[in-house]
Amino acid sequence: MYQYSIIPQAKQKITETLKQLKLSILDKNFTVEKNIQNTKRFFMPICADKQGKKYFFKARFQNTDELFLALKKEIEFNKNISPIISSKNPHFITPGIIKSGRDKQGYIWFYRECYEENFAGFMDVDSGMTKEFLDKCSPQDFALKLFSLQKNTFKIKKTMQLHSHNYHWYKADFDYYFYTEILQKEIPRELKKIKQLFEKNKILLNRNANWLTHGDLYPNNILISNNQLVIIDWELVHLNNQAFDLIFIWMNAFRNPKWQQDFLKTYFQKIKNKINFQKLFRIVGLTLCLRFFHHDCVIIKTFNKGYKEKLISRGFTEKQIHGTLKKAREAKKAHFEILKKLLKQNKFILRFTR
Repeated sequence: MYQYSIIPQAKQKITETLKQLKLSILDKNFTVEKNIQNTKRFFMPICADKQGKKYFFKARFQNTDELFLALKKEIEFNKNISPIISSKNPHFITPGIIKSGRDKQGYIWFYRECYEENFAGFMDVDSGMTKEFLDKCSPQDFALKLFSLQKNTFKIKKTMQLHSHNYHWYKADFDYYFYTEILQKEIPRELKKIKQLFEKNKILLNRNANWLTHGDLYPNNILISNNQLVIIDWELVHLNNQAFDLIFIWMNAFRNPKWQQDFLKTYFQKIKNKINFQKLFRIVGLTLCLRFFHHDCVIIKTFNKGYKEKLISRGFTEKQIHGTLKKAREAKKAHFEILKKLLKQNKFILRFTR
């Protein structure tokens, strides 16, 4: 059985790097020891220089090859791809890396501009985007920037090699959630219907896995800074179908149905092959419903059996934790309603955007 472990001499290497960069960790409680206790994948403190300017530091922490490659990809993306994205309007802000480094033992790190304020939400406690964020963020602007990002796919494919997430990737993700005890108990009939639809769409998922995709657009990777949309954590960037990132955002905006509608309508107007996109939207939406619905159920079932204590140990405040259970129940209801509509309607987008 795999056991969690950190890279050799992690504390010493991180301390030396921050000393060389003349940066200090702002939160004195943010320590290597606490990160080990919370089985963190990366060491990611907010730091400041002697003038008080903030920076975001990120270093590989958990000792797996997968995370080395992920951080290497994120550095490569920010150095080579971010300038391409930023050269066209409209575009997301992608924080630029100031400096990075690695050694022969696999220790790898970077530090960049800090935008770690005004997140769209935290999945651990919000289970989706907050109402406050959605009130500040234009759905039309978000949709147009996402579409503009995807239009850069051809240029970026020539600059950086990206893995393709086709049917086989979806199958692995789908099987994981399909066989969980929670979903087998909560939505057994719906699971059978989704499985039938999923298996019929193998060719569709394989043929369309050719669009630039962030792949991890949880609310805690989306921010607003000076009225600008900022997207962070590009370690999972890959090729997928055009609907994946869109649905990720759309589903997590369930607290503002009007925002969802305007976001989807704006994006859908840009699509040329609307029939093909509707098919993708349905099947990808159903697979992501399983992911989000499972997340909601886990919070609800374990909140008083370890989940609350886990949030406390990770540094969430009482104010943040208060209402977590209520928000998870809101999300569960919303995600189940979406799941039912997607199962029932073949042309969901047309009905939703009228």
